[in-house]
Amino acid sequence: MQDHKKPVLRRKKHSSIKHHQSSPTGRKQRHDVGVPRLTPRDLLVLTWIGQQYALRLDQIQDLLEVFARQHTHMSESAMRSMIARWEQAGWVYTQRFHAHEPVWVWLTKKGLQRVGLSYQYQNLDSLSKHDHEHLYAITQVRLQLDDGEAGTEWISERTLVQRVKRVAGRKRVHRPDAVFACGDDLIAIEVELSRKTVSLLSSILKSLVHKGDYHGHAYHDLKAREGEDVAQALSEQAWRHYTEVSYYADTTIRKHIRRVLAKLVRQGEISDEEAERISVWWYPFPTTDVEIAQEEHEENASLDLDEDARPFFSEGGDSNK
Repeated sequence: MQDHKKPVLRRKKHSSIKHHQSSPTGRKQRHDVGVPRLTPRDLLVLTWIGQQYALRLDQIQDLLEVFARQHTHMSESAMRSMIARWEQAGWVYTQRFHAHEPVWVWLTKKGLQRVGLSYQYQNLDSLSKHDHEHLYAITQVRLQLDDGEAGTEWISERTLVQRVKRVAGRKRVHRPDAVFACGDDLIAIEVELSRKTVSLLSSILKSLVHKGDYHGHAYHDLKAREGEDVAQALSEQAWRHYTEVSYYADTTIRKHIRRVLAKLVRQGEISDEEAERISVWWYPFPTTDVEIAQEEHEENASLDLDEDARPFFSEGGDSNK
């Protein structure tokens, strides 16, 4: 539930040397002859890849379909040719990590620089199978929510990492998998593929709905009192006041999240108002009208935080089989 560097224009010195060489046809030769050019489609897809760390080939196809209204339709063979062109330019690496799964594509250091992204390079080959599955799932959620509509912005985990400066001696604030900005709303996105301990999940839930310690203090006030580095880190807590928190998880993990949330409410560690800002949705996504209705019914029932009153909290009562 959405920074490119401008080229540096250098003033030419006056000299007797001709400023431009002529081509055989007599036309002035472009200064970037031989440098691969970025098309608008290239820029769109490569930026997504960089923001998400990596995309699988099937996700690139889905992305092109989502934004088909901005660009002409691209066939699968044309898409593969496009990616081969990127590889030849040195912008991307490609690799198939797991049998019977599509190829992954991620940006090289040169590719990051080419599209104006200042992220630290991440070698996808160094990540585990679980990491790959998590990256895939987060992008699947983005493809569901982010269609480039005006007034919305997907703030990736990679961007969140870049925004926060660590302060020695201070505990790091929990960082969600992404934040979806929609108008004045900030929606924290959490994609859960494994069951966290009660203690860890409780801590994360509280950090996502509680206001930061410095909420309400302007950045410049913090900078005057604490210095720039401390102000940037502490002001992240003020910015971290999410209007909603959206979890995406399978049946077992959804039950676990709701049980822990209900316990926190009963113990007074999270208020009813804070709990109502947390939604828990299906992942994988529902695909039929019946499943969509079941998901909505499950989420509506979960607004009643009395554990005994919710059939979805019973081990055999969840409708998502």
